[in-house]
Amino acid sequence: MRQKLREIRCVCAKGQEVLVVEWGFGASAADQKSSREFRLEDGSPVNYIGSAYEHFYTGQVFTPV
Repeated sequence: MRQKLREIRCVCAKGQEVLVVEWGFGASAADQKSSREFRLEDGSPVNYIGSAYEHFYTGQVFTPV
């Protein structure tokens, strides 16, 4: 079952704000075996890279505010 865990406000290098949504898959959000996935509001995937998020298709980096 997919469950929205949190929304993370971020900005790109140009200063544009975006919203990254963290989704959890598994029995519960506290379950150690659950998987996590990050996506933009439009549903496109992003990768968590240290302290930022990288858009899967364009390589654009988003930093949390």
